[in-house]
Amino acid sequence: MQGTSEFVDEQSRAASKAPIVRNPRACTVCRAAKMKCVGAEDGLKSCQRCKRTGVDCVFEKHRRGRKPGSKLSEASKMLRRLEKGLNTAKLKQSDSSLSTVFPADPRTPQAENTQFGGLQSSDAYGSADGYAASSVSSRTVDPEEEEDGERSDEKFPAKLIRRENSFFRTILNPEHKSPMLHVPRNPYLPQSLRPAPLPFGCSDPITAGLINENKAKILFDAIFLRLNPFINLFDPALHSVAYVRSKCPLLFTTLIMAGCKFFEPSLYKECLKLANDLAVRAFAEGWKRVEVIQAFACLTYWREQEDNRTWMYIGYACRMAVELGLNRYHAKPPAHENDFQLRERRNRERTYLVLFVHDRSLSMQTGRHWMLPEDDFIRHSETWHEQGGSPIRCEDVIVSAFTQLRRIAAEATDMFHTNRSLSDGGNSQVNIDMVLKNCNGKLALWTTTWDHEMRKANGESFHFSFTNLFCLYSSLFLNSFGVQSSVPPANRTNSHVRALSACFENALNVLGIASKDFREFGVLRYGQETTSVMTAYSAIFLLKLLRSSNTHTDLQSELPEGAAHQIHTAITKTADAYQEASHLSPTSTSAAYHARFLWSLVRNDIDRARQNAQKDIPIDPNIQSTSSPRYVVYMLTVHRLICQVHIHQLLHAHPSNFHVHHPLLCCHILRIQRRILI
Repeated sequence: MQGTSEFVDEQSRAASKAPIVRNPRACTVCRAAKMKCVGAEDGLKSCQRCKRTGVDCVFEKHRRGRKPGSKLSEASKMLRRLEKGLNTAKLKQSDSSLSTVFPADPRTPQAENTQFGGLQSSDAYGSADGYAASSVSSRTVDPEEEEDGERSDEKFPAKLIRRENSFFRTILNPEHKSPMLHVPRNPYLPQSLRPAPLPFGCSDPITAGLINENKAKILFDAIFLRLNPFINLFDPALHSVAYVRSKCPLLFTTLIMAGCKFFEPSLYKECLKLANDLAVRAFAEGWKRVEVIQAFACLTYWREQEDNRTWMYIGYACRMAVELGLNRYHAKPPAHENDFQLRERRNRERTYLVLFVHDRSLSMQTGRHWMLPEDDFIRHSETWHEQGGSPIRCEDVIVSAFTQLRRIAAEATDMFHTNRSLSDGGNSQVNIDMVLKNCNGKLALWTTTWDHEMRKANGESFHFSFTNLFCLYSSLFLNSFGVQSSVPPANRTNSHVRALSACFENALNVLGIASKDFREFGVLRYGQETTSVMTAYSAIFLLKLLRSSNTHTDLQSELPEGAAHQIHTAITKTADAYQEASHLSPTSTSAAYHARFLWSLVRNDIDRARQNAQKDIPIDPNIQSTSSPRYVVYMLTVHRLICQVHIHQLLHAHPSNFHVHHPLLCCHILRIQRRILI
């Protein structure tokens, strides 16, 4: 690049260049007086000033330029870049003798001079570990300017203002940097990891005296064994107790809190309070680093039923991820990247991919817009799991697979919504049929592709069941757009029958994975909230489908014989599995509430089918115990989430079809909610 050559090896270049010869316009006397030299234009006569003073009129060649060995100041470098339009040039290290293991990442926002500013500046590869940290100067180049140098700054007012403000701050108030000491490090792992400083008035579980380091290591091992397979966010080779604690007290406390919820219930409430206190401080003081993003995501995975901050926390994490540039696409790995730096870079990338999946999942559940768009990094994420070296991690395969799955679902959902918004007075059924055919083909290809990739990674049975669960749920959700009970039998197409059959089979299989596979693996209680929403939605969808077939006799032929028995059995087995999982820990209340919720669905459906059957039939006492306040909160929360899944579809339905537009009707949700409140 043209601008880069002006900053590189200036000392050697100055010595090697021949001096530039220029014709002098003034004699040495006039030059010293800084006055115009008159009368010696031909160079043969003395000038008027030299004649008056009686001195020799001597002309000498100019020797302009910097003296050999001198360097451009930081202000001069900035001035050159601004004047010549070299906004995309990298800043040269202020000390050329510094030997850094890895170049600084210019994307990182700058730390401010606060008590806990160490967490506000997220270095690229961990400054606490001795690797190059981002400059604290206000002159840091904006990441988008680097990657999109061809775009004019005038398009983005914030960039233009920041650019000018940075220039004037450099010229008028230059910063004095203290020299950085180079500390030799192990080329792969940091040798000394100190706990990150805690803000005043806050503690982590160790400083609070709740656990010691040995206990923390045991909890971390349990987290990686049982919890991380559901979220696939952490790398056990990187996220040791010492590493996480040195990076961010919020993430360390949040992970210990999650571990205590399942493995040390007596400490859970205290750790939960510590995590919430640190989350408040992190938000108020603007801590910015990848570990803070991970912490806010983890606060939503195993939350309490009364906690409804998932949408806010994930949105905050998404914004911070974009600000920190976690989605930067590397076509090739950086040169001279060692194993430790590779793990930290992939930690940043993995965090963004997991956020992308969670963001799209929330959008699918609630009908709200997602925050993270498809960019170059997302579009090239299909092979991301292969770029971490050997052996390939099963968790990374899942991250890449789920990213592609969300892309398929988002593409189809966008088409459905576009059709519905333009279909007033028109017929969008043909378009939906075409979209569903294309979508189902992509889902089938997705299953084949990622089963193969998981086998290459030597995945276990859990990994195959886990990926299959999400694919089945996505297929159920997407095919539900093609199920419309209001379509007369004569107008029903084969695609409608295929969509109905796909929904029926997929919903049963979702319940089957939860009640059989996860039950046998002993992991059902460790699943995040999404797993419960999937099973609840599948159960309600099947019951509404069954109810619609009873109301519309023409639908009975489209369901297999004995469908009612299959549906009731599948839901009951799932409820039994959740109830069994709740017995393993007193803090697994969510599993117990979900079991009672599923049981109540079956009971209500049987009562409705019998049309005022006798009320003294024997009922499991677990089903009758539905009066506790926390259970009411749980059921309202689940119903709110499920209702949001398709409320956006119902709102876009044609008024004449509103009451039968979708098997999951809002009136059913409202009836159950009113029954609970009564």
